[in-house]
Amino acid sequence: MDESKCQKIPAEGAYGPLVDYVNSLLTDMCRKNMPIVELRRSMPLPTLNGEFGSPPEDFFRVVNRLKIMCDLTPMIYQQPADGKFRIRALGKTFRVDAHFDDKVEDPSVRLKGEEVESHNKQQKAPEELVP
Repeated sequence: MDESKCQKIPAEGAYGPLVDYVNSLLTDMCRKNMPIVELRRSMPLPTLNGEFGSPPEDFFRVVNRLKIMCDLTPMIYQQPADGKFRIRALGKTFRVDAHFDDKVEDPSVRLKGEEVESHNKQQKAPEELVP
């Protein structure tokens, strides 16, 4: 995936409460170095350090936002669907793989994040490179 498709997490309040919530969820996932986050309809959406009061009430709105980030059509899929996107947060680039399972008794989305590049790398002095 080319760097021009990397989505930068905007400042809070830039796009509205739903986008802010999803962006904060992804930033929190990166900050806590949580490689996997699973959201299920049967479970409440995570509260994120009280930054947004309560999470959105509609699970599927959050799922649809994640589908849009994956360049998927925000609809209910008859079969499991996979997507991926890159985000830039906390001075790093993360790849997020998403697995959407809509047509089951308990719909879910599984997010798996991995750091792919740090933008805060500092060059080590030559003497630090030698063991």
